[in-house]
Amino acid sequence: MPLDDPAQPKKKPNEIMMDFRRAVESGDFDAAHRMLTPKLRAELPPERLKTEYVSMYGYVEGETAADHVEVMNVMEDWLAKEPQDIGWAYVSINGPDPAGGTWSEAVAVVVTDVDGHLLIREIEWGRP
Repeated sequence: MPLDDPAQPKKKPNEIMMDFRRAVESGDFDAAHRMLTPKLRAELPPERLKTEYVSMYGYVEGETAADHVEVMNVMEDWLAKEPQDIGWAYVSINGPDPAGGTWSEAVAVVVTDVDGHLLIREIEWGRP
């Protein structure tokens, strides 16, 4: 669904988070970049998004990919909420470790309304 199609219903923060997660996991950092606010786009070009994402689970040796993703929490109100913010979403991401174990990380985002477009204005990589 195009971000600028006013005829489409607006997505929920957890849906935007999952779209973002799918983009970075599939390696489509250009698509992930388009989901960010203009200010965050300037701070996180696609190459840096890739670096941030990969470094989140960089302690895992060898090739790996997430095999379990779950929305753990969504909030519509929180202390640091700004007037245009729509919601906050926290997603856990787990995958097999080539050494035989598993790894577990998370990504949290703040979704905000920018001129009618729901975009990510803040990203927290990794478990808090």
